[in-house]
Amino acid sequence: MTASGGAASAPAADAVFEAASNPAANASTRSGRIAFSVNQAGVPSLTGTLSSDAERQTLTDVLNRRFGAGRFAADLKVDASLRPSYWLTHIDELLSLMALPRAEVGIDAQHIELGGAAANASLGWKQRLQNVFGPSWEIGQFSAGKAVDLATQLFLSTMVKLLDAGNACIGPDVATVLNLQVVDFAASSGHIPLSAKENLAESAQLLKACSDDGHPVALDIKAYSDNVGDEQANLLLSQKRADAVRGFLIEAGVKPDLLTARGYGSATPIASNATAGGRFANRRVEFVLVQASVG
Repeated sequence: MTASGGAASAPAADAVFEAASNPAANASTRSGRIAFSVNQAGVPSLTGTLSSDAERQTLTDVLNRRFGAGRFAADLKVDASLRPSYWLTHIDELLSLMALPRAEVGIDAQHIELGGAAANASLGWKQRLQNVFGPSWEIGQFSAGKAVDLATQLFLSTMVKLLDAGNACIGPDVATVLNLQVVDFAASSGHIPLSAKENLAESAQLLKACSDDGHPVALDIKAYSDNVGDEQANLLLSQKRADAVRGFLIEAGVKPDLLTARGYGSATPIASNATAGGRFANRRVEFVLVQASVG
């Protein structure tokens, strides 16, 4: 692998990272989203982001009529950049799911994730929702393996584009690429999974090449967990995972003084913990650029 430094304004590098470094760029094409889980007693807990106060009030009113005040929990935010929530037009069908004990459902764009009792084939919810929402909607269970494979493909292809652009050691670009990979640790494990080793080896090769070329990139490795289990145990496990990633990179040739590692447990979730897909997203490793001190 060959890496070289360069000006951050290089147009080729800018083109490579336009989409990856600015996930909000296409916010206007996204619609309101929601996730919910239902406890054994049939009481739903919802989290979501809607496009307007009117949408939030509509959903709240519907929930109050269906379940009654105090018989549901809802953390609903508003983001005016989102498009209206099409799924609200089928709220009656979704209300039945919200009353199904141990159901887990996530709705984002034109995708519906079914988990728990909602994924029970004998109940027929997948086909039922497909009939209601139409063939353009993707409805099914979350697959961690598929998510890892897709992330790996994006990471490796973007790494190639970064190297071809000729400015591979620009700190923000390096961090952007490294954050495309997924380190999907096994449950309760602090050992680097086989699925992540190739990507981390590529990451180490890039970081080592940059350092050897006189353009070292310092990173803080941050590991997070979902909210399942004991909070203190999750904090310790996330620290173990951050240390494992740092150790792997150092063993692969990255200078130790360029890497720090810290675990944060279930703090700062980036998705709802109500669904398997959300918990997967929250169990993450982030590479954060450490800016050189001045003076």
